[in-house]
Amino acid sequence: MTRTLALAPPTSTRFHGASLLNLALLVLFSLLLAAPAFAQPTEPSDEARERLRAQVDATLDRLDVTDEQRAAVAPILEASMLERLAVLQEYGIDPQNPSANGRPSIRTMRKMRGDIEDVQERTEEQLEEHLTDDQIDAWKDIEKERQAQMRARSGN
Repeated sequence: MTRTLALAPPTSTRFHGASLLNLALLVLFSLLLAAPAFAQPTEPSDEARERLRAQVDATLDRLDVTDEQRAAVAPILEASMLERLAVLQEYGIDPQNPSANGRPSIRTMRKMRGDIEDVQERTEEQLEEHLTDDQIDAWKDIEKERQAQMRARSGN
């Protein structure tokens, strides 16, 4: 003898309305809990912006740019640094507080490196319009130094 269980739809609209309310509340709570995952990177503090401007100025000095080049290149470098900072924040990395950063997975590190490389490529394309070949080579050397410093600070 086989038994079958038949499930009938609720006959009471009150029960059905309560189910929809529960479902709506479940979806709402899920979205609220997931909100940090969709959070936008925070704006850098005034202190961070000052450090960024100092870094841009030091880079421009090392590149030995003309006044005209400085006016064209400074905004490119600043935007690039802000974009890289946003990428780091997206992956939960605070470059100023490496001890607070967890160790990302290799997969996450590869994706982050790819995102940063994309920023560097776009930056290089923009800089090539304003800098000489020697200055571009010097900028690449500066970038390698920064990467080495970041790795040293993060312990990688």
